[in-house]
Amino acid sequence: MGTFAARWPKQAAAAAVGRRPPAPANCHCQLTLGSTRTAAFHTLGCKLNFAETSTLARSLEEAGYARVKVEERADVFALKADMISVILTHHDEAFAREDFNIPNTKEELAPYARACADSCVVPKFDVRHTGSIWNLRYLIARGLLSEPYVTTLFFGWPGGTWSPATIEEYLYRRGQMPEGCACTVSVMGEGQAEVLAAAITRGDHIRVGTEDDPFNRAGEVVPTHELVEEARLMGEALGRPAATVEEARAMLGIEGRR
Repeated sequence: MGTFAARWPKQAAAAAVGRRPPAPANCHCQLTLGSTRTAAFHTLGCKLNFAETSTLARSLEEAGYARVKVEERADVFALKADMISVILTHHDEAFAREDFNIPNTKEELAPYARACADSCVVPKFDVRHTGSIWNLRYLIARGLLSEPYVTTLFFGWPGGTWSPATIEEYLYRRGQMPEGCACTVSVMGEGQAEVLAAAITRGDHIRVGTEDDPFNRAGEVVPTHELVEEARLMGEALGRPAATVEEARAMLGIEGRR
């Protein structure tokens, strides 16, 4: 997993469309079963783990189980993770293994925000386009979030919420983000190096790993730790050395929430 916090955070592992290596085996999916043949699903790990969750969900539904929303099973938050990912809008991605097409309404976001606050878990919001920013502002205006607003801006990820991996797109979307955001940038495919460099020079964090793009600058498929090292060197060259664990936790508002 590799996300850099301003000096960098922590995530990643799986791939670029059409040319990605097999997904790694260090994925985790939590299944919580109810006493009345219901099942709640919460995927822990990279987004491609949703494929395993979807397959398991279909199997249980065929066996007669009803699917319930995560917010109806607040026990998931009892795990006290440091951070969870929340997609601010429609989850629409197209990958070689499986497509994802899951609506997320702003009304569904509020229970997540409240559950995170009650459980002292930092919500990390996925920002796919400017509509995501509208929903983020909706939550902020209702006093459901506290700074820093931890977000990841995605570029080049395939599917119905795709956006171009260009510096122009990054600058436009970043300019729409509300004050108080801690922004991490994720880029899939070509254009990654240029957009990440722009993010570093503007004070944002970056995320790298085989889920985002498994290729190094030489065009070779390499493991995540080598991509992280390559990004670390880029940050140092641009005057932004990697943060320590303690610095990253402070930047993301994780320290002091326990």
